[in-house]
Parts: sequence; structure tokens; C-alpha cells
Amino acid sequence: MCGRFSLGNVKAINRKYDLNIVPNYNISPSSQILIKTDKVFSMKWNFSPNWASTPLNIINARYETLREKPSFKYTKRCGIFLNGWFEWKKVGKRKEPFFHYLTDEYFFLGGIFSDAGCAIVTIDSGGFLRNIHHRRPVFFSINHLDLWLNAQDKLLFEGNPPDDLRIHKVSEKVNSAKVNDEKLVEPIC
Repeated sequence: MCGRFSLGNVKAINRKYDLNIVPNYNISPSSQILIKTDKVFSMKWNFSPNWASTPLNIINARYETLREKPSFKYTKRCGIFLNGWFEWKKVGKRKEPFFHYLTDEYFFLGGIFSDAGCAIVTIDSGGFLRNIHHRRPVFFSINHLDLWLNAQDKLLFEGNPPDDLRIHKVSEKVNSAKVNDEKLVEPIC
């Protein structure tokens, strides 16, 4: 699952796409997020199908059921810009936050969207990631996002190597969506 992420290193994105976005180190559901299809634009991170009489407020969608669920029938694929995401590990009665990232300037989460918002696509965690949470977002380097956008699902996991991830424990200050500074992504002992 993915309930928070960070987009702190925006210089390369601003330069490449001629934008003027500012860093956001604690992006939470219902925020405006930057996505990429054949163009780059902002959209609300909060999905609800057009047919829903009350908002469903979906932030994550399981890859395994995307084609089965009526909620996602009319969605399109997108990439969600980020520098890393936060995940919480249950330790006794507490949850400890960890930051997951690549060494790239930025990368993408696989997402789905419609005019009703967007959601992050997740899959089962494997290996060392499972020690923190049983689900993780689908993610892609800059060079592999087209595998997702063009629905090349047979090659999906070539561009989604969990072994390339780095992870470290971070401050519990990330638990508050009101806290937004670069110290949130720094490791703590």
C-alpha cells in the first residue's frame, strides 16, 4: 500500500518539462499530484468512479484486479512523479515509518486515472520489502515508464526491480500531513 510519498528533487523535472513546481516532501491523499501520460499535468490523488453516488476516495488499486473491478473499467494509465514513498512497519503496537527510494533524480509510480481523479497501483511485496508491508506500489525508472503506459504487462517487472530500492527508517513526523520539509526523508538511527 502507498499512503504518502515525496517529490523533493524537482529541479530536473522543472527543467525537462518547463514547469515551476515546488518540492513537497509529504504528499498525502487528496493532494494535487504531478502525473505523466503523453503530457504532464496535475490531478487530485483520490479516485472515485463516475457511477458512484457518494465519493469512494480510493487512493490505491490492486494490479491483480484492475481488469475485473467495475470501478476501474474506464481508467487510463499514468505515471506519478516521485522521489520516494513512505511505508509503515508494524512493530508491536506502534508503526514505524520507512522511506523507499531509488538513487535516480526522480522516478514514477504506476497509476490509473480518469476525470474523477487518480490512484496508485499496487502489487504484492516480495523479498525484503515484505518485512515492512505486504503490498507495494508498482514503480518505474524514467526509462521504463512506457512499459506501464503502453500496457506491456508481460514486460512490467523488467522496469520494476525491487532490488534497486533503498530503504531507511525516518522520523515519525511524517505521520502528520501538515509537516512538509526535507528532513522527513532523512534517515534516523
